[in-house]
Amino acid sequence: MFTGVHILEPRIFEYIPRGVFSDTVTDVYLPAIARGERVAAHVAEGMWYELSTLKRYLDISLALLRRRGDDVHVGANPSIDREAEVHEAVLWNNVIVEKGAQVRRAVLGDGVCLRPGERVEDSVVVRSELVSGITPPAKALKGHVQGDNFVVSLSQ
Repeated sequence: MFTGVHILEPRIFEYIPRGVFSDTVTDVYLPAIARGERVAAHVAEGMWYELSTLKRYLDISLALLRRRGDDVHVGANPSIDREAEVHEAVLWNNVIVEKGAQVRRAVLGDGVCLRPGERVEDSVVVRSELVSGITPPAKALKGHVQGDNFVVSLSQ
């Protein structure tokens, strides 16, 4: 997840590799700096967390939840069965966790449905339709289809 705001000169696009995955810092800014371009930053006051990976997103979200005495964040319109187990998790909007399903240390994206008995741990889950037909870049985490969901393990 990228959380910064950039104000750029149009020539920065000369440094962005075409047709391949690229990282703003290593593939764009560092080569631009090496060629004498000026890159500057504004330092803001307050809390800031670097959320560039799925694992960091989960770890920092859980740390913030613990700070306020919680271990689960639930978005709008959830349906969580009383006999489901959900711990250390971030559930986005319209998530369904059916009877007997187990969630631990996980992020469930919008519209994810866990069926009875399904278990998700140390993972990020989105609806498989969001990634079908997409060829992930080489640097991307690998996942697998589980029912109607696409699951990426964070313990890779």
